[in-house]
This record gives sequence, C-alpha cells and structure tokens, in this order.
Amino acid sequence: MIRLIRYIDDIPPAIKSEARTSRLVLSGSDVRCTVLVTDLGANGGRNSLHGHTVDEIIHIVTGKGYAKVGNETVNIKDGSVLYVKANVIHQQVNEASEPMRMFCVFVPSLSDSELATIFTTHHENEGGNK
Repeated sequence: MIRLIRYIDDIPPAIKSEARTSRLVLSGSDVRCTVLVTDLGANGGRNSLHGHTVDEIIHIVTGKGYAKVGNETVNIKDGSVLYVKANVIHQQVNEASEPMRMFCVFVPSLSDSELATIFTTHHENEGGNK
C-alpha cells in the first residue's frame, strides 16, 4: 500500500525556534516507525545532546556541519546518512549559511511520551547564529 502523507512544508511545526524547526510526519500505533523532519538554522543551528530509546536513521537532505554520536564527531553534508543506536547520545550542528534539513526515522515507533519529551526538552539548550 502506498500512502501520500502530505507535503513536508505543509505540516505545522511541533517546534519552531531560531535554532530548529521540527515536524512530525508519521507516527502512531498503525505504523512501525516515527518520521520527523527537522530543519536546523543557518550558521550554528543545532539540537541539544540527546538520546532515544529506539534506533534512529538520519538522512541529511541539505546543509553542512558535524554530528556528535557517542564519543565520535563526524562531518556531515547533503546526502550523509547516520545510524544512531538506541540510547546513544547524539547531536547535529549546521555550519552552513543555509538551513540544514534532516529526515529522521525512528524504529520502532517512538512512544507518545518520548515524542512529548522531544518536543519540549530537546530544544532548551539549543543555539543558533553563533
């Protein structure tokens, strides 16, 4: 079955700040994954160091910067794909003069309580335009 969800930019942001905008594309009990699209602001937009109880695959659609994953720091750019195991602390930082768009897939689906945590606490210490 193919299902058109909707166009990403038509989805109202669950978080909107200078540093980050996040949209919930897909989640729920009828699917086996959660999909978020996150835009990090230009010149230092970032998310805070954080982890999840499930695995995450992150595709960098646009932007250039670096990611901290556990004890490693790796350069990322358009086309990069990151795999982050459950409970590994990570962060992405955009160093480009344009926003960084990330397509994030969580497997299995995030719980409602973890989604609520993402949309409230993961952006408290974010910075942008540094």
